[in-house]
Amino acid sequence: LLPLALPGIILETYHYLLQKTPVENIFSCTAFNPCSALNVNYFGFLTIPLLCLTAFIVIAILSFWHRRSGK
Repeated sequence: LLPLALPGIILETYHYLLQKTPVENIFSCTAFNPCSALNVNYFGFLTIPLLCLTAFIVIAILSFWHRRSGK
């Protein structure tokens, strides 16, 4: 899981920054499917990419911990 979680952390960090800051978009998003659309924005900062980023970080930490514990 760790090799899948690390690219996920990078992608979701970029996606969150794309939604919240004026970062240049390197992907081909369209007007019908904009990458910077905010479908969920609770408390002014809690978006779906941030929730995914949190999940990827938790998965990476638990995978790293499990690997280090040797179980």
